[in-house]
Parts: sequence; structure tokens; C-alpha cells
Amino acid sequence: MASLPTIRNSSCFPTRRELTERRLHHGAESVPMMVSCSHISTQIASARADHAAERGAKLVMMMPPYHGAGTSLRWRCAGVNEMNLVQPGASDITGRTRVLGILAHPTEHVKAPPAINRIARYRGRDAVMVPMNVAPADLACVIGALRVLESFDGAIVTVPHKQAILPLCDRVSARARAVGAANVLRREPDGQLVGDQLDGIGFLAGVTQAGITVSDKAVYLAGAGGAANAIAFALAEAGVLRLTLYNRTREKIEVLRNKLCTSYPNVTVTLGNSNPSGHHLVVNATTLGMNPSDPLPFDASKLMPGMVVAEVVMEPEITPLLAIAQAKGCSIHLGHPMLEHQLQLMADFLGL
Repeated sequence: MASLPTIRNSSCFPTRRELTERRLHHGAESVPMMVSCSHISTQIASARADHAAERGAKLVMMMPPYHGAGTSLRWRCAGVNEMNLVQPGASDITGRTRVLGILAHPTEHVKAPPAINRIARYRGRDAVMVPMNVAPADLACVIGALRVLESFDGAIVTVPHKQAILPLCDRVSARARAVGAANVLRREPDGQLVGDQLDGIGFLAGVTQAGITVSDKAVYLAGAGGAANAIAFALAEAGVLRLTLYNRTREKIEVLRNKLCTSYPNVTVTLGNSNPSGHHLVVNATTLGMNPSDPLPFDASKLMPGMVVAEVVMEPEITPLLAIAQAKGCSIHLGHPMLEHQLQLMADFLGL
């Protein structure tokens, strides 16, 4: 927004000619104007605002004066509705507002804060979620600070911190421990941190609502990070016939396969290659596709009509992988349902 003409702490106001020129510039009958009164009394500020209004100025903002701080500051100028600059509104951040975060790096792609904030307002909770852009090297330091931040209630944890957050927690759920990753973190009143993992639940709920059946099906899963681990456990729990794991770093999926075979001995878990053919459901559980320069997570030329291709990447909505899958006659499943089906569970976990 363009900067506003400002009436400062003096008795000099624009002339009628100046105001006329500003009206022509703004193309409006009244001129947007800021009245600054940071060091003058309420009475003087009010008089100056009235004087400005008489000369055609439209009051946009009034900075509260230091004198008379206990007075409710209300002015009405040039048809602008009365503003109360002291009493907080329903959605304002106050001294009692509880702080929530989403730990990520970078944070430009995150989608959860607006939704969590809407849930907080709907539930009547005085809380706000903000993005927290934390580089991996700084995660332990930041978590240590959040332990002693008494207004902090918890956070959603996303890429690249889902696995690294686990040893920084005091307690984790059995689900998070089995998966080896957490995507939600709650701070208890004594400063202890509790982690849980909801990615797998969210993914499975999303595909189920879309009418995609996974039980007794062959599933190909690309990835070995926190989301991939969570989804693999959820698919095994749901009774897939065969689960093929693929990742560019083979060592990571060998660890994941061993964990799955221990927990679900009746599920066939194999290590695959970049060819996803021969599967009903193909899942990209990597972050590849988030950036335009990313390579494809596997050999998409091997996709066949009738296969279902699912994403965990939410931005862009149609990743290069999904665009290729559509062109090849596959059904596609977007990334955002995984988050949407977690939001209420996340809000519950965070105490909203």
C-alpha cells in the first residue's frame, strides 16, 4: 500500500490547495491520512484529528498517546467508523494469547496455520499459530528455548524436522516411536515436550474418503522420511497385500522394511527400484515436486492407466508427477487431504 500523508506532532496542517491536489491524486472525495500523536495528550490529539477532518482528511490510523494511557481512545473523522484502539477485538492477539508454531524449513509452503487459527476461533480459544522457520542445525537450540517459553503450547512439525524432533522430546507416543518420527509437539505446563505422529492416519483417512481401497492391494511407496515411515505403517496396519519400498538411499528403506516386518509379519514388504509398474496404488511420500527443479521421485514413464497415483506434496497442488499420471490415464490423489484429515486431531492434541 502506498505511504499515507502524515500529520505529525505540530500545529501545521495541509492547506486546502494541498488537500485538493491529494484528492485528485487518490481519486476520492476524502484523502487517506495518518495522524501521529505518540507524544501528545488525548485532548490535543483529538483536537488535531478534528481539525484535520474539517479540512477534508480521512483518518486512517491513530497512534495511542503516552499521556492519558488509561483513556479509551475513540475518534470519528470524515465518515470513518468509530475505532477503539484499546479494547481488543475477538481475533486480536492479547497478553493471554497462547502461541502455537509450525516448525519447518523453509516455511513458504506450509498450509496449516490459517486452518488451525480458524479452528481456534471456532472453538473459542485465544491462541494463534505462526510459522517458525528453523534450519536443521538450529533445531535443538530452538526447542530448548521453546521449553521455557511459558506462552507456548506446542507445534506442528514438518519437513525436515519430523525425525530429528524425536530425540528432543521427553515423551513420544508408541506410534511415533514405531515410525521413528513425530509431526506434532505439545508443551506441558512443566516444560516437558510430548510428540505424536498423525501423518499416516491423515493419509489413510484421505484415500479412504476418496474411495481408494488399500486392503489386499499392492502398493508402491517412494520415500524414507518421516511422512513415508508413517504412511508405510498405516498401510501395513490397513492390511495391504504387498508393500514395495523405494528410495534413492537404499539403507534407509532397509531399516524401514525391518521395522515393518517386525511389527507386521503377515504383510509382504519388498525393496523395489524406480519402476512402479505392477501396483494398484503408487505413493510419492518424498518432498520431490515441491520445487520446479526437482527430479521425479521415480520413473513415471512406467505408470499405466488404471493405477492410482497419490501425493503428499501440497504445493503445487498438481505436481509434475500428478500431471504425468493424469496424461497417462491414471487416477490421482492430491496431497492436501492428508493434512485436512489431521487438522482436528492436531487441534485436539495441541489443547485447542
